Amino acid sequence: MNNRERAQSVLEFLTAKNPPITRVGGSGQNGSRLDYYCPKAVKPWDEFDYQVLETIFGGELMKEAKRNRSNLPHYPYLDDEVDLRLGKAETITRSLFSKWNHTIVLASLRAVQDVFHPCLWREMTGEKSSACKILLPTNPENNSEGIQNEDSRGLEAMNQMNRAQKGIKKQRSKRSRQPDGGSVSVHEILLKKSGERFPKEYKSACNWNSKSLRDGKYTNKETGEWLEGVELASNNNIAPIRQAYTYCVDYECRYGCILTTSEAFIFRIKPRGNHKVSIDDPSNFNQLLEKVRYNGLMEFVSIPWGNGCDDNHHDYKELTVNLALWFAHILAGNHYKLDWDYRKLHEEELVQAPQQQEHQSKLSNKGAGGNDREETLSRTRAARNKRKRHEPEKSQEETENYSQSKGQQENQDIANFSFHGAPLPTPAIPADHYAAGTQYDNEGDSDEESRLPPIKRRFISVSQGSKSESTG
Repeated sequence: MNNRERAQSVLEFLTAKNPPITRVGGSGQNGSRLDYYCPKAVKPWDEFDYQVLETIFGGELMKEAKRNRSNLPHYPYLDDEVDLRLGKAETITRSLFSKWNHTIVLASLRAVQDVFHPCLWREMTGEKSSACKILLPTNPENNSEGIQNEDSRGLEAMNQMNRAQKGIKKQRSKRSRQPDGGSVSVHEILLKKSGERFPKEYKSACNWNSKSLRDGKYTNKETGEWLEGVELASNNNIAPIRQAYTYCVDYECRYGCILTTSEAFIFRIKPRGNHKVSIDDPSNFNQLLEKVRYNGLMEFVSIPWGNGCDDNHHDYKELTVNLALWFAHILAGNHYKLDWDYRKLHEEELVQAPQQQEHQSKLSNKGAGGNDREETLSRTRAARNKRKRHEPEKSQEETENYSQSKGQQENQDIANFSFHGAPLPTPAIPADHYAAGTQYDNEGDSDEESRLPPIKRRFISVSQGSKSESTG
């Protein structure tokens, strides 16, 4: 397992078999809360399959996935007894996801980020609870003022303690509504507050799997609605579905996931029914959120942990856990917001990256303003020629002095020029040595000419000095 050669394509990297898990211990209980939302219907998501990977984006996604690459990392090292013996505790399960799945999927997303600008898988640790400092009443001083303030200080301390306890409860509540894993747009990775696009919940395979749901024990196979008699609030198999669904509603994301060492349960949510409403209107979006909270649909697909192959990866035609997660991150990187309805999955389009939009805007402005800039340059050249015709001819001595000064300054400018954008050092030359010619040079220049580096400058101080001497 750990002796695999480095993958030569993204598809090979993502279709490699997941490591076999040794399960130890019994099953456990999943946490549940009464304030979690629950979809009204849960149905299989038939569109999400290997064939859609081959056709989406005009076939470019699969083309990039199969492209030969030499810069992919090695497969992560896993210890059979430390990393792969899993029980009902989620901590070691989370560690495995971080070492194996996260490493492979993230590297594969980075490999295609310039083409498909996906969102990137990141870990969500939640807010760290800060230590609450509770000010207790101090011993009263041996004076009348201390004795009089003792009761008021004790009351204030009790109020502070109550406020601190309420703050801790709020922090705990907020942390319990935060997913185990998340995602961030490749264009927002450096922002302090980036938006969530693909929340994930991690569960131990001993505690949960979707088999009962897939077998139709909880829902109507036609409508996806819950069967009568199913206890939605207390059923251990439904609790993770409600939890992951709530994360998507809270973050207003259409895609979500429950990841275990048994399967990747990837889903999409939306309101039930047919709607022709625009979400551009904020009031309509509030209606959308309300509809999803209490009358929503979850469409899901379950990819077995054991899917994958050891060779002939380009001929393998099944989704693996890592391949499905990679694909979902690309989808969420382009379109992730909730909506009343969605287009067919194979018809999804790539959004234009921010830098591409900026570049396109510059090109459009350049094309629209090209004639104006040409006209400005023509007027500038004409003004310069007119000034040159009216300038008095310089004597031979003035010309030689000017040429000598110009040559010295050119050498100094070239020596000081920086090709890395660093500021140039100020020459140690008296201020009156330079003529005030900068304004003369730039007064009719275009923006394009004004950005040229200061390689050449005009020196007319010598000529001005000669004029003053002749006048004297």
